[in-house]
Amino acid sequence: MRISDKIILFLLFFIQLFLWHPGTAQVESFNDIRALSQNHPDSAIALVKKRYAKAVTDKDLLLQANCLQAIGWLCVNQGHYGQAQDYYFQADQIYRQLDSKHHLASNWSDIGVLNIFNKQHAVAKLYFNKALDSFRAEGDKIGEAGTLGNIGHLFEKEGSDG
Repeated sequence: MRISDKIILFLLFFIQLFLWHPGTAQVESFNDIRALSQNHPDSAIALVKKRYAKAVTDKDLLLQANCLQAIGWLCVNQGHYGQAQDYYFQADQIYRQLDSKHHLASNWSDIGVLNIFNKQHAVAKLYFNKALDSFRAEGDKIGEAGTLGNIGHLFEKEGSDG
């Protein structure tokens, strides 16, 4: 995945995070978080963890899962793949509990990207197909398009790795 694609995905995810709960954005704007993640990724993770702690206190399961997924994404971008997987799987459990199909699909797509980096292409395909099926069932063309782009990236990697 190109750096510009990562930034776009990062932007889309955090915008989604704040749109679900606009009251949590408070003083720090999304642009502040983006800048932080580029220059001080540990600070970006700390900020999202702070939002996660508030979500736990507020018993806001959806925001908890969104934060866990965001931390997973930030971990992937720092090369901490094992940690990223843990965060993604924690988010997956909550999304399943909430029966939030759209969020599950988004998380599965992120897990697919993680597995591209881990060179686990068969696992990546599995998660991309799950995400694609879910996005299609929900009629989410944007999610479908993003996942198809990720599948294209996977095919590109398979060609260069093989």
